[in-house]
Amino acid sequence: ERADDANGQLDEASLRRAPLHGGGDASPNEELRRLGPRTLKSWVQEPQPWQGSTPAQAEAQAERQVESMVETLKARFKQSGVELPLEKHHGLVYRLGARKLSLNMRNGRLMVRVGGGFCDFLEYLGKASL
Repeated sequence: ERADDANGQLDEASLRRAPLHGGGDASPNEELRRLGPRTLKSWVQEPQPWQGSTPAQAEAQAERQVESMVETLKARFKQSGVELPLEKHHGLVYRLGARKLSLNMRNGRLMVRVGGGFCDFLEYLGKASL
């Protein structure tokens, strides 16, 4: 099936017909170049929910989630007879008394930015002096 010329070299036609894996004389990089970028399409993962949206849409969705969670927490505190002095300042920034807190949702939990990381909001409330 392979057509070698007089010098024992493969001709271009037989290289194009060479199988993609195993048995071909072309390196994998040469094969990918020959087949083009569509060959890699099957390696691409399905887009995640946040990848299909613009940054502004993702920010708005995060704001809605945080706002909903804050309202739920304030209602639960109020049922227990405790007023939680947490008010929205702007975006994902809230005021807790005189402090500004950057809140976000991580793994379905309300988190507050502390230093270079995040801390669970209820743990933060337990440690914070108000």
